[in-house]
Amino acid sequence: SGKRSPRFGKIPKKTNRWKKYNNTWFRSSWEVAYAKYLDKNKIKWLYEPKTFDLGNTTYTPDFYLPESDTYIEIKGYWYKKSKQKFYKMKRIYPDIIISLLNQLMLKKLRIIK
Repeated sequence: SGKRSPRFGKIPKKTNRWKKYNNTWFRSSWEVAYAKYLDKNKIKWLYEPKTFDLGNTTYTPDFYLPESDTYIEIKGYWYKKSKQKFYKMKRIYPDIIISLLNQLMLKKLRIIK
């Protein structure tokens, strides 16, 4: 396939939007809210534990739930590039279970207001 991304396997730089919860830095308050929801419901989770090689880029899902072998992506606004990476991930790794939680779903689950 194509050239590997120069960012492959590198930890992203923290920006002032990052939030800390339970000794883990998160990229958004929605991710923190989801981590709290998982803890409250006694669901084991890992935050950004694996980066997948998509050829010319990489993809790191937000959460991994080991008990159900499922990755979870938390999305507010769907940027075109984010959407493309998500669907490319699903195409390249069809056996990996990955679900998307958007604002509507997070509200429905009462994770956010």
